[in-house]
Amino acid sequence: MYAHAPSRKRPGNHDPDRSSIAPRQPVQRLKIRFCNRLLGHLLKAAAEHADLAIIDAPPFAKDIAFEAAEYADLILIPTKPAVLDVMSMSKTLALLRSYAKPASVVLTFCPVQGKEVGEMEAAIGKLGANVCPVRIHHRIAYPRAQQTGLTAQEFEPEGKVAHELQRLWQYVFTHVFTNRAMNHAA
Repeated sequence: MYAHAPSRKRPGNHDPDRSSIAPRQPVQRLKIRFCNRLLGHLLKAAAEHADLAIIDAPPFAKDIAFEAAEYADLILIPTKPAVLDVMSMSKTLALLRSYAKPASVVLTFCPVQGKEVGEMEAAIGKLGANVCPVRIHHRIAYPRAQQTGLTAQEFEPEGKVAHELQRLWQYVFTHVFTNRAMNHAA
């Protein structure tokens, strides 16, 4: 879980493995490892000091992912644009519908050329899922950055990867904070 607090946290890098998506402006992060039964308590505590919490659950930890969905303002479902990945995601979509939370499928490892991505977007749409308009392409900057211990955005701050991830960050912020404002107004 990453707690985003742009103005109220102490200085320092709280993401030593640099695995989170970072916007262009510096953001303080607190990386917390947790047991899923404590998730509600951790989120309540983080809410006092942070505007946003990002929970990255590995694919094999469905229990954590589904508990996190209970508290989510937005659910992102990363999926490769491949038939087997989209088929396996259909179960996830069916389970997430019971939470009635906004969700978007983010296509990752997209080839730069070809018609496969468009075909998979259409297939995902037929499953009744929202497809995030930002595609994360498979680019050489990712493995090159890993070799240096940097994120792809740090490795090529003005590159295509940084631009794509900045657009994804903006998409998330727009949806999360718009939904929150609408919920508070209601």
